[in-house]
Amino acid sequence: MGDKNDGAANSENRSRLAKISEYAVPRGSVPFGLTVTGNNTLWYTAAAGNVIVSLDSTTGTLKPREVPARRSGLSGMAADSQGNVWAAATETGQLLKADSKTGSVTEYVPPSADAGPFAVAVDAKRNVVWFSEIEADRIGRFDPGTGVFVEFPHLEPDSLIRRLEVDRSRPNRVWWADARRNTIGFIEVLE
Repeated sequence: MGDKNDGAANSENRSRLAKISEYAVPRGSVPFGLTVTGNNTLWYTAAAGNVIVSLDSTTGTLKPREVPARRSGLSGMAADSQGNVWAAATETGQLLKADSKTGSVTEYVPPSADAGPFAVAVDAKRNVVWFSEIEADRIGRFDPGTGVFVEFPHLEPDSLIRRLEVDRSRPNRVWWADARRNTIGFIEVLE
């Protein structure tokens, strides 16, 4: 039987193998979505602050990007192959792009009204953006190169897809996690 201090000693040894860093963000920001792009840059959505923020992890410098619509309900985000950041604006029903070079934020509106975009994932090989629509029970795909949206109905009504992930070995396959129905699954586009 082990000494009851063994757990504390093991925890101390593990902490010696990890470096933990924290960065203060403005009070009331409510950071939600996260993604990492090149040059030590982390991006997050500030749900309450209604901004998309970049953080230089070397200097700790924060740069907020104003979102055009008020009370957007910012949630999930992901980066594309060009370093642009895509975020879901659940309350305003929009998909947002923060341009990595100019810092400007552009709004895109999916075909379904008040769709409630929430989770975002990017197929970096084809540079298409996938997103869940929690109010419309759909999964959307947006091609920024052509400006075309495609929406795929979810199998079951009243889904709550809070997480999407593009399958790295099969880019036409996108995995989802449905928190409300306690299921996971995928959609595969046969093109």
